[in-house]
Amino acid sequence: MPQNRSCLTDHVCARIVPIFSSLDTAGLLEVSSLIEHREYQRGELLFSQGDAGNYLYIVRFGRIKLYTVSAEGRQQIIRILERGDFFGELALFQNTRQSYCAEAMDDSGICLLPQESLKSLLREKPEIALSLLDAMSVRLAQAEDFIGELT
Repeated sequence: MPQNRSCLTDHVCARIVPIFSSLDTAGLLEVSSLIEHREYQRGELLFSQGDAGNYLYIVRFGRIKLYTVSAEGRQQIIRILERGDFFGELALFQNTRQSYCAEAMDDSGICLLPQESLKSLLREKPEIALSLLDAMSVRLAQAEDFIGELT
C-alpha cells in the first residue's frame, strides 16, 4: 500500500521536473505546498487502465512503467519513466480515465499534483503552461517519429 507524507519545505519534486524550471524559489515552494508525496514498492500499481485521472505524477526516485494490456492479456509498454519525468497529464486535460497502467519497476517515490491545483497554477503562472506545452510537443514529435518508423 502506498505511503502518504506531506513536505511543504522540500521542493525537490518541483525542482527536478522541467515544466517548473522557470520558477524562482518562492514559486517552487508554492508548487511544493500543493504536492502530495507517496512511495510505492517494486511491482505496486499506481493506477490501472480505466481509473480516474486526478493527478499529475512526478517521479522523484525509482522507475515507473506505463503500459496497456491487450484483450489477450499481453502488456504493451508505452514508456519507462525515471527521476524528473512526469505523466498523467492527458487524463487531466481531457477529463477522461487513465488509458494505461502505471507500475513501480523499483521502489519509487512519486509526487502527485492534484488536477485543480495544476489548472490553477497554469492560469496563474503562464510560464508553466508554456513549459508544459513544450514538453507535450516533444512527446508528440517522438510519437509521430515512432509511427513513421512503423510504416
